[in-house]
Amino acid sequence: MYTYFVGGSAGMTRSPNPRGTGEQLRAQLVASASAMLTSAQPVALPSLRAVARACGVSPSAVYLHFDSQVALLRAVVDAQLRSMRSALLEEYSGGTAREHIVAIGRRYARWGIAHPGAYQLIFETAPQAGVTGSDDPENDIIGMLGDLVAASRSGDVESARADAMLLWASVHGLVLLRIHKPALEWPRSLEDDIERVAHAIVPAGG
Repeated sequence: MYTYFVGGSAGMTRSPNPRGTGEQLRAQLVASASAMLTSAQPVALPSLRAVARACGVSPSAVYLHFDSQVALLRAVVDAQLRSMRSALLEEYSGGTAREHIVAIGRRYARWGIAHPGAYQLIFETAPQAGVTGSDDPENDIIGMLGDLVAASRSGDVESARADAMLLWASVHGLVLLRIHKPALEWPRSLEDDIERVAHAIVPAGG
């Protein structure tokens, strides 16, 4: 008989597999582990007490400003969004609408790569915890790109927004892949990839 221990206490017992059926148990173990690993996992947020300790203050001092973990996390997300928006709104003069699109995409990507933890917080951690900022972050870049795409198409707003979403999704994917796959050898630079994406969607001369 095999005895399994869970959390230090004896768990279920089972008879050994008949000879030659070890692969069956292996498959069962993989299936059980897969169910655990691929199910939605709650995001562990820092407690207000932990944040208080990091600041060297009492928990009651934190409650003067934030009444919950969610309120504090929302403030953090808003702060990071302000940083990202500031980068997106850097002054850019001259050039065609397509050149402006490339510039915005590159600024967005540079911010994401320079702040990988903040980028993942905004687009992964916070949404998984059910927390968003004052506005959906993608609205900013989709709005900016949509206006520029529309300008390159004599005001075709409907198709411009659809292509702006495609542009953002493409740039977002390029940023996330570079964050999650740092060892992957990309054949082109991130800035070159963004330019190619923009040129594929916005016509020359736009």
